Amino acid sequence: MAEDTRLAVLSGSLTSVPKPPSRNVRIFLSSTFGDTTAERNYLHKKAFPKLTDWCREKHLDFQVVDMRWGVRDEATADHMTTELCIREIRNCQQLSIGPNFMFFLGQRYGYRALQPAIKAAEFDILLKFTTSEDAGLLKDWFERDDNAVPPMYLLRPITKDVKDTWNDMCKRLTLILRQAASQAAEKGLISQRERHEYFMSVTEEEVRAALETTNTNDHTFGFIRDMHNLSSSLTDPLARRYCDFDGDDMDGEAKTLLDSFKSEYVPSRLSPKNLNFCSINWTEHGVDVDNNDHVQYLEQFCDTFVDNCKTLIRRAIQKEKNSQSINDSLFLEVAHHAEFCNSKCQNFCGRKEIINEMFSSLKRKDFDKPLVLHGVSGSGKTSIMAMIAKQAHTELGKDSKVMIRFLGTTPESSSISMVIQSICRQIISVYSLNVKMPALFDQFTDLVDFFQTVLKKVSDNCKGCPLLIILDSLDQLESTHNAYQCRWLPKTCPPNVKIVMSTLPHLHGILDNLKKILFGGVCFYGVQGLPDDTMDEIMDSWMGNINRRITNKQKEYIRTAVLQCPQPLFLKLAFEQAKRWHSYTEVHQEDLATTVRGAIWQLFERLERQFGKKLVSHALGYIVAARSGLTQQELEDVLSLDDDVLDEIYQYHLPPNPQAVRTPALLWARLKYELQEYMVDRQADRKTVSVLYHRQFTEAARDRYLSDPEIVKVRHQLLAEYFMGKWSQGVKKQLRLTQLNKQVLDADRSVPTQPLKYKEIYNYRKLNELPYHLLHAQNVPDLVQETFGNFEFVDALILAKSTRHLLDELQMMLSYPDIMGPELKYELEIILDTMRLAKPTLDFDDNDQPVACELLGRLTHLEEQHTICIKPLVEGARQWYEGTSGLFLIPQRSCFPTPGEPLRTTYTGHKSNVKDMKITQSGSMLATASEDGTVRIWDVSTDEVIHVLKLPRVGQIWKVCISADDQWAVSIVFPETIQVWSLKTSEPVLSIPGPYADVVITQDSSQIVAAQGHHLEVFDITTGQKLNSVYNEAGPFKQIFMCAKDKAVAAVSKISSKPESTDPSYASVVLNSSDPDEVKIWSLETKCCLHTVMEKTKVQVMIMDAAAKTLVIADESRKITIVKLSSSFENNNSPSDMPVVECETQNAGQVTALYLTKDGQTVYVGDADGLAYAWNTVTGEMTQTMVVGRCQISSLAITDDNQHMLCGTYDGSINVINLSTLSTVQSLKGQQADVNKLILVQNILVSASTQSPYIKVWDISANYLARKPQTIPSSDGLSELNVAVTQDAVFYTDTVDESGQVGVKVWHGETMKEELVPIDCNEEGNIKCLEICQQHLICGYEDGKIAKYNVDDGTEVCQYKHNQKELLFLKLRQDHKILVAKTTHSITMWDVDGGEPLKTWQNGTIESLSGLVITKDEGIICADAETGCSTLVMLSRSTDEQTTLRLFPMESVEKVGPMELSGDGTMLALGLVSNVALLNTKNFAMTWKESTVKAQPWQLSFTPDNQILIAGTSFKNIKLLSTKDGTIITSMYIYSGLLKLITLDEAVFGITYIGQFIALKLHGDTADSQGNIKKPSFSIKEYFSQRGSINKQDGGNVTLSEVSLSSESSTGSRNNQKKRSSSVCLLL
Repeated sequence: MAEDTRLAVLSGSLTSVPKPPSRNVRIFLSSTFGDTTAERNYLHKKAFPKLTDWCREKHLDFQVVDMRWGVRDEATADHMTTELCIREIRNCQQLSIGPNFMFFLGQRYGYRALQPAIKAAEFDILLKFTTSEDAGLLKDWFERDDNAVPPMYLLRPITKDVKDTWNDMCKRLTLILRQAASQAAEKGLISQRERHEYFMSVTEEEVRAALETTNTNDHTFGFIRDMHNLSSSLTDPLARRYCDFDGDDMDGEAKTLLDSFKSEYVPSRLSPKNLNFCSINWTEHGVDVDNNDHVQYLEQFCDTFVDNCKTLIRRAIQKEKNSQSINDSLFLEVAHHAEFCNSKCQNFCGRKEIINEMFSSLKRKDFDKPLVLHGVSGSGKTSIMAMIAKQAHTELGKDSKVMIRFLGTTPESSSISMVIQSICRQIISVYSLNVKMPALFDQFTDLVDFFQTVLKKVSDNCKGCPLLIILDSLDQLESTHNAYQCRWLPKTCPPNVKIVMSTLPHLHGILDNLKKILFGGVCFYGVQGLPDDTMDEIMDSWMGNINRRITNKQKEYIRTAVLQCPQPLFLKLAFEQAKRWHSYTEVHQEDLATTVRGAIWQLFERLERQFGKKLVSHALGYIVAARSGLTQQELEDVLSLDDDVLDEIYQYHLPPNPQAVRTPALLWARLKYELQEYMVDRQADRKTVSVLYHRQFTEAARDRYLSDPEIVKVRHQLLAEYFMGKWSQGVKKQLRLTQLNKQVLDADRSVPTQPLKYKEIYNYRKLNELPYHLLHAQNVPDLVQETFGNFEFVDALILAKSTRHLLDELQMMLSYPDIMGPELKYELEIILDTMRLAKPTLDFDDNDQPVACELLGRLTHLEEQHTICIKPLVEGARQWYEGTSGLFLIPQRSCFPTPGEPLRTTYTGHKSNVKDMKITQSGSMLATASEDGTVRIWDVSTDEVIHVLKLPRVGQIWKVCISADDQWAVSIVFPETIQVWSLKTSEPVLSIPGPYADVVITQDSSQIVAAQGHHLEVFDITTGQKLNSVYNEAGPFKQIFMCAKDKAVAAVSKISSKPESTDPSYASVVLNSSDPDEVKIWSLETKCCLHTVMEKTKVQVMIMDAAAKTLVIADESRKITIVKLSSSFENNNSPSDMPVVECETQNAGQVTALYLTKDGQTVYVGDADGLAYAWNTVTGEMTQTMVVGRCQISSLAITDDNQHMLCGTYDGSINVINLSTLSTVQSLKGQQADVNKLILVQNILVSASTQSPYIKVWDISANYLARKPQTIPSSDGLSELNVAVTQDAVFYTDTVDESGQVGVKVWHGETMKEELVPIDCNEEGNIKCLEICQQHLICGYEDGKIAKYNVDDGTEVCQYKHNQKELLFLKLRQDHKILVAKTTHSITMWDVDGGEPLKTWQNGTIESLSGLVITKDEGIICADAETGCSTLVMLSRSTDEQTTLRLFPMESVEKVGPMELSGDGTMLALGLVSNVALLNTKNFAMTWKESTVKAQPWQLSFTPDNQILIAGTSFKNIKLLSTKDGTIITSMYIYSGLLKLITLDEAVFGITYIGQFIALKLHGDTADSQGNIKKPSFSIKEYFSQRGSINKQDGGNVTLSEVSLSSESSTGSRNNQKKRSSSVCLLL
C-alpha cells in the first residue's frame, strides 16, 4: 500500500479506499449432493473442527457455507436457489481471507435448473424457434415484467395447484428452451455462452462464478473423484445417485457436458496444485463408511482438505503482512469507517437544507461549539452525517482533514476511550504533530486531557488545514466511562477544529446532557420528515440502482402512504415492498402500511408466509434476545439446536444425515437476504455480529416475537446452552419430528465447543453473552455453576475485560432480586463488595496479584456458611493455585479487608497527599485537592473519576471549593494563588496571583471572596475582575465564611503587632505567629465590621453550617462560642444584637474538631484526649459526653438521622458511636493515617488524611455496621513490642479494666474471639513487651520485671533476673532457647528457662538500637541507631570486646531497620531505607543488595530451608526474595504494614497495624533442577497486554500509577516506632 494512499484515507478521503483485511475464513462448498453425502458428512465431523481450532489460534473465524447440505435440489418454489448460491459465493469472495471456494466433482453433472428469468429480447428470439403450442406454454409460465430494466420474462412461482405436476412441466419447459436456444445459436442470434446457460448444471454455474475472477489459485481448490466400475454397475440401486440418468438410461448429454467441464474448463482456470484427484472402487453402497478402503479415502480426503485450506490461509496472511496494512490498526479502523461512509452516501437524495445550514455554522470562525444532529430512529441521521463527511473537503477546503467514526460498528468505535485514543493517533499521524502519545493512561480523564491537548496543537500549528471530527450515533457507545454524560466532549472547540455528532433524542439522556453542557439551541439540528419533492427523487434513485422501476399507479400508492409517515425508514420499507412488484402485480392502497411499525410488521408477516413462522420468529427472536447480536455461525448453530425450527424444516423429509442434524445454511441465507437492508454487521466481543440496524426494527421484533415471558425464557435458555457448549463435542440432542411420523432422532447438532479461552485468546462471546442469557432464562442453578459461582469464569472475565465489567455484571444480576432469591442475592452482594474492595489493586498498572489471592484473602471465612457461590469460588481459587506453576503466597484465611464490612473501596490516583476535599450540594460529586497539583472530581455513585483538573503550571493545591451550581471549582495553590476551573470543560479559566490565605464562593456561584493580607477581595468568577475590597486594619485575614445571603463574611483574622507590609511573606509570617486572633462579621456592602464575635484569643477551630445560619468557634481556652447569624440578618436585627451562646467546657482537652448538625440545633466537639461532647446551640447546655478512645479526635460527622457520630482520630481509626447508648458500634480501620477529613453523604462516608494520597469510602448502613470485623478488636495500641504471633493466635497487651490496667489478651484465629490471658500483674504494673515461646508467654513489665507464664492458666513459670528497671524490648532466638532484653543501659541474655543471666553487656556505644539478632554461638548482632554511620558492632558472650564493621561509606544515607539471621546462621538480612541487603556472616561481605524492593522493609524472616527471604515492607506488601541473588520471586499486597512476621514450616504468619491476622502458605516449587528459584508462570500484565487497550477496561476501569498505590502503601506511621538511623551495631 502506497504511503500517499494511506495518508489520503487517514485525512478523510473517500475515494479508492482499500479493502481492509479480513479476519474470516469463509468457504463455499460446491458439489452435487446425493453422490457426495459421505464426503460432506466427514468434513463436518473431521475437518471443520480442526480448522476451526487452528484458525482460532491465528485469531481467525472459520466458517463454511454449505448451501446444499440438507436441501433438495427442487426444494424452492420461487426459483431463487441458484441466485442465492451465487450471491453467497460473492459474499465469500468479499469476506474471506485465503480460501473462499471448494468444489467437489464426481461422475454426476448434477441438477440443471430451469432458467427463472430471461431477458425479454432473448425470450422473443427463442419464441421464433418454437411451435405455437410450445410458445403458448412458455407464455403461460413466463410473464413479462416491464418493471425490470431491461424488461424480463419471469418464471411463475410453483403454487399448490401445480405442485404435483410441476416436475413434468419443468422437464417440458426445459426441453423447449434448450431446443430453441440451440437453434437460435446456430442462427447466430444468441451466443454459445448464452445457449450454454440453458444446459448448464447448478454446480457448474457455481464453479464458474468462483473461477471467473482474479487470483483464483489463491482462493479456490477442488477435488475430482473417479469411481472405478461405476459405469458397469448401473443396475445397482444406488448407481443413480452417483451419475446422471435420463429415464432408465445414462444421460449422455450430461456426461459430455461434465467431461468437457472437468477436462477442459477447470484445468484452464485453476493450477494443478489446486486440484486434488482421487479414485476409489465402486461398491453397491456407494461411498461406504463401513469399507476400510473407503474410510481410508475419507480420512485422506479430510486431511487434504485441511492442508489445502491451511496453505491458502498462510499464503494470504503472508501477503497481508507484506502489504503492511495488516499491522496498521489505525489505517484498518479508518478504512472501515470510510467504506461505511461510502455505502451510506450511495443514492443519497435531498436534505440539502440541513446540510447547508450545518456547513454554514462550521465555516463561521466565531462559532466554537460542537454541532449535534438529532432525530428519531430511521430519520436518516447517519446518511446526513456521511454526506457531511463526503462534502467536507469541498466545503471546508481541500486541505481540511476529516476524522469519521460511525460508533458501534467496530470494537474500537464502541468504547469512548478507544474512540478518543484512535482519533488522537489519527490526528497526530495526519498532522505530523510532535506529540508523543502514551501507551497507557493512568485515568480516563488523562486521556481526555491529552485529547484536548492534541486539538489545541492542531489549532495552534495547522491553521491552513482545518480539522473536522464526525461522531455518528453517540447512543451506540458502551456506557463505560460515563460516556452518555458526554463529559469527555470539549465544550468549546479551539479555532480551526470542528466537531459534529449525532444521537437519538430520548435514549440514555444523551441529548439532554449535551444541551446542559453546550447551552442554547444554536448548535442543535433536528432532522425533520422528508419533503414531498424528495420522495419521488429518492424512490427513482433507489429503483435505478437495482435496475428496476414501478408503474405510475404503483408510484402513486407509495406517495400516498409516505405522506402519512414522511420518514426515510418508512420510505425504505415501502421501497423494499415495491421493488418486488412486477408490472403485472395488482396493488391496492390498503396493502401499504401508514406507520413504520405497521410496515415492519407487514415485512415480518410476508417473511413468515415465505419461510415459515417458526424459522422467522425464532431467528429474529434470537437476534433480538442476544446481548450484542449474533455471528452468522452462531445463529446457524442456535437454529440447529432449536427442535421447533428443525421440526418445521423437516416436516416432509428426513434430514440428509439423521445422525448429524442441522438447519440448512440456505434457509438462513435466504432469510438474511430479505432482511439485508435492515441488518448490519457490527463488531462485538472481537467478532462480526449481525444486528437489526434500526432500533424500531428491534422493538418491533421484540414486541412480536418476545412478548410472552415464557417464550423469552425459552429463547434465552437455548442461547445459554449454546454458549455453555452443552451440546458440543458430539453430545447428542434428541429431536422429535412431530410432523414426520413422530420420528425421534438422537442427533449430533455439530456445534462448536465454548471454552473460556482458546489458548491465547479469551472467548469474549461467551464471557459477554452467557451471564445475560442465564439471567433472563431464570436458570439460577446454571447461572451459579457456570458464571459467578465459577472461579475460572470470574477470573477470565476480569482478565479479559476488567474488574469494572465484573462489578457491572453483578449489579445487573442484583437488579433482578426475584430471580436471584434472598440467599443468592446476599452472596452476590458479598462478591460485589469483595471485588469493589479488590478493584484498586487489580486495576493497578503493575499488579501481579491474581484474582485467586484476593478471593481467598477476603472470602475464606464465609465459605462454609455460604455455599451457593462463595464456597465454589473459594475452592476454585485454591484449585487455580494448584494448576499454576511457580512459588506463591496463598492466603489460608481471610486476612485482607473483608466484604460486608463498612469499607467500600479506595479512591486512588493522586500522586501526593490529599489536602482538602468537598462534596457538591447535590451530594453526587466529590472534589479532592492534592499536593500533586490536581483536583479530582469523583462520581460518588460509581466511584469513578469524572474530571482531573490540572494546574497550568507546577504547584500544590491546599484548598478546593465547588460552586453551588456545580459549574466551577476554585482552589488555593501554593504559594497562595487562586485557580478557577470550569467543571464543564475541565479547563483552568482563571489564575489570580496572591498570596491568599483562604477563598470561598458566594452562594449564587457568581463571585469569589478571598483573604489576602488585610484585605477581603471580591472577584467575578468568570472574568477575574476585582469587584470589591474590604480592609481590616487590625491584621491579616486567616479564615473566611460567606453568610447573610452573600452580603457578609465571617472571618478569623490576626491581631498583628507588626505594621502591614507589601512583603509577600508578611501575611504568612503573621498568620503563623503566636499573635491572638479575632472573629468579626464584615459587610461586603458597607465594607465595615458588623459585629465582633471574639477578640484577643487563639481560634482553634471554626465552622459554619451549609445554610450559613450558625457559626461555631472553639478557642484555646476551650470555650465554644455559637453565633446565630440567621437571627440577625433575617429579622433585620442590629448586628450588635447578634445572638451569641458561650459554652464553657469542664476538664476538656484542647478542641480539635467541630461538627454542626443539619438543623443547627446541636454542635459536637472532639478534643485532643479522645473525648467528645454535644451542646445545644440555643441554650448552651451540654447534652452528652462520650469517651471515643485514647487518641486525639481529628474530625467529626453525624448521620442524617442523628443516630451515630463518626470520629476520625489521629491514630487512623474512625470510631462509630451510637448516640443513644454512647457505645462504640465499630472502629473503622484502613485510613492508616490521621483521619482529619470526613464527609458524609447519606450512608456513604468519605475519609481522607493530609498525610496520605488516597481516599477511603465506607458504607455505614446498619447492615454493614452490624457485621463483625475479621480483625483484632483491640488493635489501636498494637506495636512490635507488645504483640506476639503464633500460627493460630495473636497475643497482645490491652487495657483490661476501667482503671487502665494493662494485661494480655489472646485473639484466636479460628473463632475470631478475644479473651483475657489470666495473668496477675497488678503488683508489677503494666506489661510493656511480649514474646511467645511454645506454650509460654514471656512478659516484660514497665518496672523491669521479666517473667514466663503458662498460656493456658496464666501461672508464672519462671523469672529472668537482672537489676535494670527501664525495659525497652525483648528478643527470642529463632530456636526459642535464648532470650535477650534491652534496657536503657544494658543488653542482657538468659537461657529461656530463666534464672540468672548468661551475659550482660553495658551499652557503651550501643545506647540506641534499631535492630538485633542472636547468633547460634550466643552472640548478638544489632544495629546502632545513634552512631550516624552504617556499621556492625559485634559482642561475644565469651569476651567483653566489641568489634565494629562499617557496611557503607560514611556519607551513605542508608538507614538500617529490621535485621534477621538465617536458620543456619550463615546469612544476615538487613532492612534498609528502600531495599534489602544480605550479608555472609562468615566474613560479613555483602552478598547482594536488592533495590527493586522500592520500600522500607519493616519485618524480615527466612524460610526453614533458607532459600527465601520474606520481607514485609512499608508499601503494605510482603515480598519473597531469593537468598541466592536477591531476585524478587513474588509479592503480595496485604493492605497494611506488618507488625510481626514469623515463618513456620511452609507458612507465613503475621499481624498488621490494623489488626489483620495474616496466614499465608508457601505453595509451589521453590527451585528448579539448577537451584534457581521459580517465579510464578502467571502474570496479570501479560493478560492485560493482550487487550491492546490504553487502560485495563473497555470499559470501565482505569490503570493506576505506581506512585498512587505505593504512596498509599508508604503512609501511616508505625506507632511508637523511632526513626531508623544509618548505622548498624553487631554484638558477638
